[in-house]
Amino acid sequence: MSLSQLLEIESEKSAILVMHESAEVKLSTVVSRKFAGLNEIVIVIGPEGGLSDNELTLLLGAGAHIVGLGPEVFRSAHAGGAALSAVSALIGRW
Repeated sequence: MSLSQLLEIESEKSAILVMHESAEVKLSTVVSRKFAGLNEIVIVIGPEGGLSDNELTLLLGAGAHIVGLGPEVFRSAHAGGAALSAVSALIGRW
């Protein structure tokens, strides 16, 4: 999914979670069981080297939540699996 497609997502029925290493808010603070009723939860993982400030600004403007997975910094290849596992557990899917 491209950034422009992400920006078109209907925010009332969906949630966009952007994993970012400098996020001040933990994923567990934002995600709750109420997310289980959403049509879509989009997890955004940036490339190695991270998302640009402009990309983060655009995502925030679209209602995205910038969140982290704690003090650890994951490689892009591993961050998706970690985020998906955490979200699944937090919304009660597991």
